[in-house]
Amino acid sequence: MTTPTNVTGSGIKERPRYWSTSKGLTYATTLAIAAVTLILLGLDVKAYLSRSNVYAQIQIGTPGATANQILVRNEIFCDSAQTPQPHECTFDDFWRVYKISFAEPEHIVVRKRFIFKRHTNSIIGKTLAHLVR
Repeated sequence: MTTPTNVTGSGIKERPRYWSTSKGLTYATTLAIAAVTLILLGLDVKAYLSRSNVYAQIQIGTPGATANQILVRNEIFCDSAQTPQPHECTFDDFWRVYKISFAEPEHIVVRKRFIFKRHTNSIIGKTLAHLVR
């Protein structure tokens, strides 16, 4: 597509004023939308990348109701219909899988553990594996 041009008396072509204004407005709008999208995506990714703060908030001896409130507040749902054992809650983030165990009669937290995930096929996993060597 060719851009509209005006020819001045000296033979120099110049673009009309409306052309640069609309083009600039298009670029500014595109950049603004991209910035807002990255901010919203960044907030969502940040919540998923590390749930270790949720894991740290739940201590051994915490009542089950309190632990469940902490988990639900952080959008982690441990429904007994979804978990293989109703007295355990398993959740994960990008780096770890967390498991919290409850004593059945008292329903208090009796054990906490986590394991690290291996990301050998991802760019981050390959970079981290290379740095560890």
